[in-house]
Amino acid sequence: MAKTKKKKLSMRDKIKQRAKNRESAGVPYLTVGKEEMYTFSKNQNLDFIPYTVKVTNHPEVDKGEIWYQRTFFTHRNVGPENKTIVCPSTIKKPCPICEHRAQLMKDPETDDDILIELRPKERELFNIVNRKKKNDGVMVLDVSVHLFGNKLDEEIREGDDDCADFADPDDGKYLQIRCKKKSWQGNTFFETTRIDFKDRKALSKKILKQAYDLDKILIIKSYDEIDDMYNVGAENTSDDTESDYNYSDLVDMDKEDLIELAEEEGIKLTKKQKKFNEEKLRDSIARKLNIDITEEDEEEEDYEDEETDCPYGHEFGIDTNEYDDCDECEEWEECQEANDDLDE
Repeated sequence: MAKTKKKKLSMRDKIKQRAKNRESAGVPYLTVGKEEMYTFSKNQNLDFIPYTVKVTNHPEVDKGEIWYQRTFFTHRNVGPENKTIVCPSTIKKPCPICEHRAQLMKDPETDDDILIELRPKERELFNIVNRKKKNDGVMVLDVSVHLFGNKLDEEIREGDDDCADFADPDDGKYLQIRCKKKSWQGNTFFETTRIDFKDRKALSKKILKQAYDLDKILIIKSYDEIDDMYNVGAENTSDDTESDYNYSDLVDMDKEDLIELAEEEGIKLTKKQKKFNEEKLRDSIARKLNIDITEEDEEEEDYEDEETDCPYGHEFGIDTNEYDDCDECEEWEECQEANDDLDE
């Protein structure tokens, strides 16, 4: 039999195929497609379908039990492509991003916004059936715990005991969920405002068999894969990189010049850092530019030898009057004199 020559796809065909593939693609950290995902609307009536847990690292129940949800954690904007990934802490494994965040937390100069950005975000997976579109079968609901899960827990705590049985296959209830449309940073979403528990019939065996294994559909990358994604380009910003400036260059700059230099070098200064006195701001920028801050004249070296420790952990003679602690400090007069000498 002669081989049939494979037809070469035109650019139009390839573009249409790409659009089709992207339409069927779900979120990047799940193995299910977009058509299998459910998104909250203003109001909906949902059956919650339990699944059998087949893993030993589920955070709530043991292997072999049935359960109604799967808690997991994500990191957003990872790598040059700003991908969202599942944090390995979801299955109690180490995460390079969480480890880096823990290191940054030890540095008092770390911007709080950076720590918030690196903090793993809690989400939940559920198997649901939309009672108004039962022909769609079981779908996966992926939602932030702040938009639904916390409200569900609140209703269960404050409601009748029967509410806690809502996911029971035989004697459960469906949830009448009301949401409010909200927006933040250009994104639109629905936040749960009310949940009512309504009686329903027993779930059919057919529906129960359709339930997704919520542990299995999570895509959890290895430590090394995440480390590679997170540290792309890190070799270009290592501590061994020489700066075009030295410490003496920074000494000749006033505070405005230092702030301008930081902006030119891509250093993000927090509001707190911009309020630092000139000396502390200079040293902070020097560290970020990998400049040796030991290039000081003899007078400064003599001053360091006589330096006294601040009882509150600040820099004696440098952080004078920068903190509320200074108002009650017994070492204030000596600290102020040291600061005056340094200015001179």
